[in-house]
Amino acid sequence: MNSQDLQNLQLIQIASERIRNVERPLSVSSVSPFINNSTILSSCGVLCLNPTQESINQEGNTQREKAMDVNMLQRTYSDLLTSLFREGILNQQFTELQQLQDENNPGFVYEVVSLFFEDAGRLINELISNFNQQAVDYKKIDAYVHQLKGSSASIGAEKIRSVCQTFREYYDKNDIQGCYNCIQPLNQEFVTFKSKLEALFTLEQQIVAAGGSIPMMRH
Repeated sequence: MNSQDLQNLQLIQIASERIRNVERPLSVSSVSPFINNSTILSSCGVLCLNPTQESINQEGNTQREKAMDVNMLQRTYSDLLTSLFREGILNQQFTELQQLQDENNPGFVYEVVSLFFEDAGRLINELISNFNQQAVDYKKIDAYVHQLKGSSASIGAEKIRSVCQTFREYYDKNDIQGCYNCIQPLNQEFVTFKSKLEALFTLEQQIVAAGGSIPMMRH
């Protein structure tokens, strides 16, 4: 092998070595001593950040905290609903109303009860107004109470229905004072019912917003 051939061989070896260096992926340590293990070099030669273990752990913690929040809301909802049945504010009819609600009509119970709020408030105001008149129209008052009794029974508002029943019993006995004495308790039961149900619906909205399902009352 003459000197020219030797020189050509050396050039080929140098070129081959350069090609191998280009194709060899750079290690993290060869790029920079300041790049930590969360950094890698992509095949296109652009530095990319991988999610660190810390961020993965944070995401897991967030999911667990969210699940805990949903569980807490569901327990609060169940406790409130249980107390409404235990105190006689609601009865089984409300549970049956809930069972009519499905994914195609998720706001069914809220809509029905909201309509009751409006109608019951109007009827009670009419009752109070009529009793404050000099010439009381007791037939009209009885009609109001009869309507309120029916609507309260349809949604399971047990205490309101019960006061209406007591009113009609007094009315059937021509006990005007007894009828009059029912007005204040009736109004108070309505105010309590409205406040409790609004709190229940607020919890429902929070549970759904957090990705949870509404617990049902079991009997």
